Amino acid sequence: MKLNVKEPYLSLFSSLLSTLGENSFMVGGFVRDTLLQRETHDMDFATDVSLSTLTSLFPHSLVFAKFGTLSFRRDGVDITIAHFRKEGDYQDHRHPLKVEFISSYQEDSIRRDFTINALYVSKDFEIHDPTGYGLADCESRILRFIGEPEKRIQEDPLRIIRALRFQEELSLTMEENTRKAIDSSFPLLKLLSLEKVKMELEKCPSVVQQKVRETLNMV
Repeated sequence: MKLNVKEPYLSLFSSLLSTLGENSFMVGGFVRDTLLQRETHDMDFATDVSLSTLTSLFPHSLVFAKFGTLSFRRDGVDITIAHFRKEGDYQDHRHPLKVEFISSYQEDSIRRDFTINALYVSKDFEIHDPTGYGLADCESRILRFIGEPEKRIQEDPLRIIRALRFQEELSLTMEENTRKAIDSSFPLLKLLSLEKVKMELEKCPSVVQQKVRETLNMV
């Protein structure tokens, strides 16, 4: 299946993937939103190009070396490019203890949160679905964690709020195991700083904000 990328994004897509080379893909929210026929603005790319090379290719970028990413704005579009990576066990329910840069987009997909966010588009517009669920879940509007839902929430409880936001904003139905894990894991949000939870809630529709605040007895 091919992704229909339209202008003004088509020129950016072709230019950036031509610069990045063969083992590079567009990934994430742009792909998901295009398939869901939603307006989208940001573009994310994943690649095996080293960070040192990326910074030379895009010298005026904001660089996050630990995670192998850089961000910049071009033609009014916010762009993020990340090196393929895998992550070790998480500390403090937020940050991986170890980040390893790798060459496989299939392995990179495992660290991502939801199947609909792990679709990779190559320069020929072909959609690659390494989890085996992403395309079908987009078509059926299903929200599903990659891997074991409880483990993914333990890694970062803010994924609870992120899931609720996606469900509401994108009109999705939660896959059963995803829903059960979220319902049972709300107390984990109390392990995070209140400020971090509030910052995540600011991105959410009011109905999600209300649910989380009531559950956590937040003012």
